[in-house]
Amino acid sequence: MGKPYSDLDKRAFAILSNGGNPATSQDKELAKYWAWKLDPSATSHDLDAASVRTTGRKLNYIGINPFGIDMAANNYAKVTVTKRTDAILTDVLENILKHEKDPTGKVFYPLKGFKPAKVYFRRGAATSPRPETSRITGRKYKTYYQKGDLGYSAPFGQGVESDTFLSKSAQIRGAIQTAFADASLITFSPEKVRGS
Repeated sequence: MGKPYSDLDKRAFAILSNGGNPATSQDKELAKYWAWKLDPSATSHDLDAASVRTTGRKLNYIGINPFGIDMAANNYAKVTVTKRTDAILTDVLENILKHEKDPTGKVFYPLKGFKPAKVYFRRGAATSPRPETSRITGRKYKTYYQKGDLGYSAPFGQGVESDTFLSKSAQIRGAIQTAFADASLITFSPEKVRGS
C-alpha cells in the first residue's frame, strides 16, 4: 500500500522541478496540501477534540516469537503495544496474538531492524457512509466512521513452528470478530527484518 499523499507529492515535485511553486497551484487540493506540509504549526495538524487520545502514546513492553527469526527457547523479541490497546485485549486474544508478558525465566531482546507483524482493527462503523472533508487537502470523501471511533493496533507472533503469518492472521481475525461484534475493519501487516 502506498503512502496516502504520494500522488500529491509527485505532482508537487513536478511543479518544483519546473521552477514553480505548489503553494500557488491552481489545483486547490495540491495548494492546500503543500501549505499543510510546509507549516507544522498550522491548525490543520491539530487533531479534532474527539480524536485526542487521553492516555497519549504510553507503551507496554511485551515479548513475541518472530515468524522469520529463530529464537532460542524462552527468548523473545521485545516489542511494544500501547496501553490503550493492551487494556481491551482479552486473555483469549493475548493468547492467540502470542503476547509474552511475564519475563520470569525468559529473555526479551530488542532486535535491531525488526518490526513485528501487526493487526489493526477499528470499531464502531455506521451502517451507511457519511460525507467528510479532509482537513489536509480539502478533498471530499465518505466514511463509515466517526472521528471518535477507535482503532487499535497490536503486534503478534508465532506460537508453534508450523504457524505462518497467514494462518495466524486467520485465527486472529476470527478471535477479534468473536470478542468485538462491532470490529468491522481488520487489516494485517507482515513483520519486517532489515540488515539480516
